[in-house]
Amino acid sequence: MITKEQAARLRNVIEEAARAGHGAVLLWGTESQEVMAVEEMGELLTAIARCNRGRIGKAAVVEEAADVIICALQVGLMFGAGDDWNPDDLIEAIANKSARLSDRVQAAKEGGAS
Repeated sequence: MITKEQAARLRNVIEEAARAGHGAVLLWGTESQEVMAVEEMGELLTAIARCNRGRIGKAAVVEEAADVIICALQVGLMFGAGDDWNPDDLIEAIANKSARLSDRVQAAKEGGAS
């Protein structure tokens, strides 16, 4: 279970990643960052498969997951509210998806459908 301290640190890290991602998009452009996101997702898929075969350790998967999370933030912001970089669309989508997942986990724990 994630502690309150870890949750607070994660919030801060995600906030900084969103700011850095915004800077990357402004510097290198949306098309470049979309390509980067696809590349990073492919690297994560490869790392998971290699880890499952015992060829690399879990730390390598975590590194690739971090890259994908940063790129996913960029993509969510790029396809959100437009040029003003208002993150409300992404925040709302994450909140809704998180609540849905939490409800599903709770239902499964209580013996309901998953």
